[in-house]
Amino acid sequence: MCFGVFMILPSYYKNWLDSIDTDVEVSYRGSEFYLLSERELIDEITIDKNTVKAFNQLSAFIKTQLEMSGSSPLTSEQCNTCITIGQDNGNPIFIDSTRDSELFCYYLDGGYIEAKGGNLLSLVIEAKNT
Repeated sequence: MCFGVFMILPSYYKNWLDSIDTDVEVSYRGSEFYLLSERELIDEITIDKNTVKAFNQLSAFIKTQLEMSGSSPLTSEQCNTCITIGQDNGNPIFIDSTRDSELFCYYLDGGYIEAKGGNLLSLVIEAKNT
């Protein structure tokens, strides 16, 4: 089992993940987020011939975007502080651990990033009330 992601995630999020058995869908600020369970976070997935853990899928998408277009909204190094926690309509939802776990979405169609407002704590509070 890969424990790396769980050392980086805030303890309140790890505790919340421990309290659920499956994935969760949460309405949050006008979006429907599908949040990955603890097991799903460490599942291996393949994105354009790059096999990564699900929590690290943003890195694979950014790597592909850089290879295809030569530019992207993040560098590979910046992806090191980002953890994918779920999806918004198939687009990765991630937090940046250097920015108070602020929530972002990487839109696959346009290759851009949008701040979703709030942070991981506000998302967990919303999820607990669902």
